[in-house]
Amino acid sequence: MLAAIDLAENTPWETLHQGLSAVSLSQRWLAARGDTLWLPSLSPNTGCAAELPANVFTGDSRWHLVTGAFGGLGRLAVNWLREKGARRIALLAPRVDESWLRDVEGGQTRVCRCDVGDAGQLATVLDDLAANGGIAGAIHAAGVLADAPLQELDDHQLAAVFAVKAQAASQLLQTLRNHDGRYLILYSSAAATLGAPGQSAHALACGYLDGLAQQFSTLDAPKTLSVAWGAWGESGRAATPEMLATLASRGMGALSDAEGCWHLEQAVMRGAPWRLAMRVFTDKMPPLQQALFNISATEKAATPVIPPADDNAFNGSLSDETAVMAWLKKRIAVQLRLSDPASLHPNQDLLQLGMDSLLFLNSVAIFSTTWAYASMRNGRGRICLLMDSRSLSVLSQRRRLPLRSRKCCGTTPTSVMRPSL
Repeated sequence: MLAAIDLAENTPWETLHQGLSAVSLSQRWLAARGDTLWLPSLSPNTGCAAELPANVFTGDSRWHLVTGAFGGLGRLAVNWLREKGARRIALLAPRVDESWLRDVEGGQTRVCRCDVGDAGQLATVLDDLAANGGIAGAIHAAGVLADAPLQELDDHQLAAVFAVKAQAASQLLQTLRNHDGRYLILYSSAAATLGAPGQSAHALACGYLDGLAQQFSTLDAPKTLSVAWGAWGESGRAATPEMLATLASRGMGALSDAEGCWHLEQAVMRGAPWRLAMRVFTDKMPPLQQALFNISATEKAATPVIPPADDNAFNGSLSDETAVMAWLKKRIAVQLRLSDPASLHPNQDLLQLGMDSLLFLNSVAIFSTTWAYASMRNGRGRICLLMDSRSLSVLSQRRRLPLRSRKCCGTTPTSVMRPSL
């Protein structure tokens, strides 16, 4: 049995002992915080971000990379980039499908024969692209499978799976950091979240991608996202009637290409480091997986998160930077329903934490009452919206500006959210 216990920094060994004592077949993934053990659960996300602008990549003339470019999901990624205005796309793959390549129209396309699992080959391609046009970002869709129980896989098989998924992802991230890349979108798998029979190596490699995106979630560039895909019904390895029927019997539905592209755009617009994109039939899932969707079952092992009290009052001095920042963190935590205001970083982009325009307007109204962030102009009650102030540090600095110097706009912005790339 494989189990994992997430521990906070400087956790005493007694906490680890408590976690090990709680591990069982039905409780294999635990997080220990203080005297409480937490179990994971999943719930539907009914929110919907605005559509990604059609020309989001138009202004960047550098190369956009797609690994595994000739696979089903790689081809979709190439077409998606083209639709969003990318003019130069580099296709990384060990083999080329000339017939499909002829159907790719518009812009400049460059085929780079490369096994991304070979660090030397990938480095050569990346250095060449960086020196000849630059690199804007990458979609890492490449992957290989070694379908067998973990104990039946040898080191060579495991290394091959990890090299293509995990090692290549780290190499892409480092290169993008060195060359001012904008984004890195990692194609992970729902197998890393829910498990999949016989796909332990693939699940572990994809779990690494999820962790990598989380580790570097505070980086402004490149913005790193991991999308844990379920089955695709029109593209991808599962796009056969037999495989789709097998997956359906286990509780997994299939995404259409249109649904998959929608999830990709939602991931970009929301900016969260991880997104699970799949269809499920919970009544057909194994009991262990059904428990993930049963919130009441996890409440037995976890204390519900209690949001901070909703107290708008600011009783400190505006000259006290610490007091102002603490009040701002508290207000934002209430708006976003975060349990720990202290975890907010002053320079975090609030949009990437889920602060859309409607929540922002509510916050501005509260700030207006306290710090005069809004003013009545020309007797018509026009509100000065500081839509450029998306971090706590910028909001804090704004309190020191004279009212007449603050930027104002007379109308509500037409776009609800902006892409995080």
